[in-house]
Amino acid sequence: MVNEQHLAVLRQGIPIWNNWRENNPDIRPNLSEADFTSVDLREADLSGVDLRQAVFYRANLSGTVFYRADLREANLSRANLARAYLPLANLTDANLSGANLTMANLIEANLRRANLSDADLSLADFSEADLSEAGLERTQVWNVNFNKAIFTGACLEDWQLNIATTFQDITCDYVYLQAHQQARRPLTGNFAPGECAKLFETALETIELAFRHGIDWKAFFISFQKLKIENDRPELSIQGIENKSNGTLFVKINLSPEANQTEIKNYLKLEYEAALKAIDAQPQNALAAQEDKLMIYRQHSADLTEVVKWLANRTE
Repeated sequence: MVNEQHLAVLRQGIPIWNNWRENNPDIRPNLSEADFTSVDLREADLSGVDLRQAVFYRANLSGTVFYRADLREANLSRANLARAYLPLANLTDANLSGANLTMANLIEANLRRANLSDADLSLADFSEADLSEAGLERTQVWNVNFNKAIFTGACLEDWQLNIATTFQDITCDYVYLQAHQQARRPLTGNFAPGECAKLFETALETIELAFRHGIDWKAFFISFQKLKIENDRPELSIQGIENKSNGTLFVKINLSPEANQTEIKNYLKLEYEAALKAIDAQPQNALAAQEDKLMIYRQHSADLTEVVKWLANRTE
């Protein structure tokens, strides 16, 4: 539980708190379970502080010092941690979803099972950090230093990286490409040395679109061609189509490593929806010739060979 005396000092303001910390180096403050929702704690010295299960939802923690702080099970969702200093901090089971961690220092931080979904880690330093079983779904990791980090069991669904993201000498036995420990890679056993980093490098050249309720191939073809022509992306190509047992269909698209994956994916999604509406608005007699075939592909997409063949014919 929080030490009310320690909390009272912090409530007097950051300058007084930092001065108190400097004059009392032997005291380890206990702010566990304290609620700092939306509180401005910029540049506070919270090094070594017990912050277990503390709530920092939407708090401003820009430049805050968390060196060796105990943040186990802390709620840092949507907090601003830009340029925060967290080397050797314990963030096991912490919630960092939607947090801003740009340019933050997390060298050797413990982030086992931490939730980093939808967070922005751009330009942050995670070298030697432990990200075992961490959730990195839709996380932006542009220009991040992950050298010597541990990724075993992490979920990397739709994470966004670029050619400046580094993965030298990482430890990674296996990862998941979908939430809830789905799409394990490798399917069994562990990665051979270097294989996990190679998987990350391949991700730079591929985006994956998920269609959970079937796909309208005509709408997809229209949006894909529009992307290539209007955005001058002639190098784009369809790498593969995969139909999962749960009915979700995945389309993998090859692109150049320097391409902005997020922009391309968002563009395709918007144009696909627009094409769907345009097709639905057409007179029924204009669609009659293709209706049966399109419905089969949209609802089932069972014969992927025929799907690819049909798509190829549509490009002629």
